[in-house]
Amino acid sequence: AGQVYQFRQSEAFRAGGEVEVEFTIAPNTTLIANLEYVYATDFTYPLPYTPPAQSFIALEYALPYYWRGLHKTNLRLTNRSAAAQNRNSRNELSTPGHSIYGLSLSTMLVALPLPLSITLQVHNIFDTKYWNHLSFYRTIEIPEPGRNYQLLVTIPFERNIRTKQIRPER
Repeated sequence: AGQVYQFRQSEAFRAGGEVEVEFTIAPNTTLIANLEYVYATDFTYPLPYTPPAQSFIALEYALPYYWRGLHKTNLRLTNRSAAAQNRNSRNELSTPGHSIYGLSLSTMLVALPLPLSITLQVHNIFDTKYWNHLSFYRTIEIPEPGRNYQLLVTIPFERNIRTKQIRPER
């Protein structure tokens, strides 16, 4: 019929880390880099559902102040990569590595009675087919979402919002 599992408690070792650095590489331009890694074993086999090594890189450019009504306008290019996960426990499938790119434009519009924070994002620009090692859908061969777009509009509901001074960043 099917497989029968017997679960037993055992000693295990789990360690990992994350490091993030941020550099201002030119006026109005920032580079953000993040790396993370997890190592997990029961001293005989790797533990199941251990994420692969991953990185995140973002290049952000703060656009100069052009119009009185727009503040904190940013353009951001991102890359999220994951290494292949071949250190698997028994009966766990390997996952190939992937690299996903994104682009976003955000601004704050203050020409209206209430200021609006508006962000337009494009995820997975190149429509890359990839699997998340920690996702249940990976085991039934359903990949993560392809190219997708998001429009985020944030409206703060505060009293006396017009009395606050919003100064443009230069």
